[in-house]
Amino acid sequence: MARLSGRAAILTGGAKGIGRHYARALAAEGARVMIADIADGKELAQEIAAEHGANSVASAIADVSDETSVKALVAAAIERFGKIDVLVNSTTPRCSRRCRRRSAPKSTASCGTR
Repeated sequence: MARLSGRAAILTGGAKGIGRHYARALAAEGARVMIADIADGKELAQEIAAEHGANSVASAIADVSDETSVKALVAAAIERFGKIDVLVNSTTPRCSRRCRRRSAPKSTASCGTR
C-alpha cells in the first residue's frame, strides 16, 4: 500500500522543474495531486493520469502571490478531491517590486531590490 493512499495534495510550482518530480513522486505514493503553477501543468497532469488514473491528478493555473488565486485553487482542490491533506510548496522565491514596498529579507539584498 502506498504511503499517501487516500490523501489529497496541493503542489505549488508543480508544472516544471523540481515540482514535476514532486508531482510524480506524490502520485506514485498514492496521493491525489492538484498541480498548481503560473505555468500550465495540464500536460504533466495528463501524463500522471495515464499512469495513475484520471482521478489521481488535476491541474490549475494559480499565482501564490495573489490571495484570490490561492482561494480559487483551494476551492478547486476541495471540489475535485473533497479535502486537502498535504501542501507542498516548490515555488521559487522571486524578487518583485512588491518586496521594495515591504521590508525585504536579507536574501533579496543581492538582487538589487534593496
